[in-house]
Amino acid sequence: MIFQYKKRKWIYIVVIFLPAAVFMLLSINSLGGKMNIEMMQSLFSGQWNEMKPSCINVLDNMVLGSWEKDKLKEAEMAAVVNFHKKIRAYHGINVNLQHKDNICGNVMHGATNRGITQFRALCDPNGSTPCCFENKCVFKTVEQCRCKNCFDLRQKLHAELSTWIPAEPTCKITMFAGEEDSCKVMKDMTIYFIGDSFMRQLFIAVLSLMRKNKPYGPFINGTPTDTLKYCDRHYMLTTECSPWIGVNADECKNTTRLREIGFWKTDQVSEMLKSVKELQDQPNSIVLLSVGLHFQFNLQVVENKVLNPLLLSLANSSWPKVIWLSAPSAGLMKSPGYKYQQKENGIQYNIKANELMRRKGIPVLDFFNMTEPVMSFDGTHHGAGVNDLKVQVLLNYLLEIKTST
Repeated sequence: MIFQYKKRKWIYIVVIFLPAAVFMLLSINSLGGKMNIEMMQSLFSGQWNEMKPSCINVLDNMVLGSWEKDKLKEAEMAAVVNFHKKIRAYHGINVNLQHKDNICGNVMHGATNRGITQFRALCDPNGSTPCCFENKCVFKTVEQCRCKNCFDLRQKLHAELSTWIPAEPTCKITMFAGEEDSCKVMKDMTIYFIGDSFMRQLFIAVLSLMRKNKPYGPFINGTPTDTLKYCDRHYMLTTECSPWIGVNADECKNTTRLREIGFWKTDQVSEMLKSVKELQDQPNSIVLLSVGLHFQFNLQVVENKVLNPLLLSLANSSWPKVIWLSAPSAGLMKSPGYKYQQKENGIQYNIKANELMRRKGIPVLDFFNMTEPVMSFDGTHHGAGVNDLKVQVLLNYLLEIKTST
């Protein structure tokens, strides 16, 4: 009798708890796409009722999609086109990017005394020979110009004149309009933007959004009026205007601290680590990290010289949390002289770097897909449209983490 009782007891236990155990195992298996959120949930504490995310799994769903061209006013189109023309003129390039002899492709041109001195020679998209085919500007339709070694500016769009649509229909972008919205997510946070000029642009775009209704915007107080007029939404991201924007900012009534740390070479590692050490054990602190271009997309160097020392320095600390930002796509103007910075090199670097980061439990914001179809103003950098979108995606990700339970 005693044996039978114990037997029944175990049967009851199995019947009652087995379904729950199976459910838990299935749930764990289904969490693959959510693991980064779980790893980051410790970022925030307390109840959260201010805003609700409109996209599940931002890291996967919001960064994949396509651009749709907007219905525009003539003035909006002119502002963007004129910006690109002025940048080209500044670098001593024909504004239509075409050589008089119609040679293009693996040919470099540009002034030799300022800025980025070499660019790829291309073809005038509005001219009679818009397709660069076998290193010669020829007449071909857009479809005919879709080939391996073809270059066609007609196939690129301006993000400022387009809207990003995530491929996942249920993923909607919550648009943050300015300081009030942004502070609902960023309040009490400290964020360090560490990396090259891509990270500098993101930092500027964040400040631009948060200070859009302030007299000087993202610029330091006392910036000359003529500088403010020249450095509008488009030009503020250029090297001419960037010096008028600081590297430290206290926002959200001094509850949010933002800092931009320029980092693009190995002899800056010790200073970078020293800066990150300031955040050790500081709750709600984040390091946004993005490097690669100036390391010639050599992942082994980045891992051994940058990532491993950084993670080792944080091994015994719960803060800060690290988020990796992938490299954007190179533009058509990228000079063939930059052998290791071409589009294909960037693709392979991102694939391997993203995989490495995920293995180490580091969330990845991969912006390559949204930059590939977009016109770059110098072959490397993208304008306000792309960087404004990056800010929105970043804020949506922070919102998703903050509201996850």
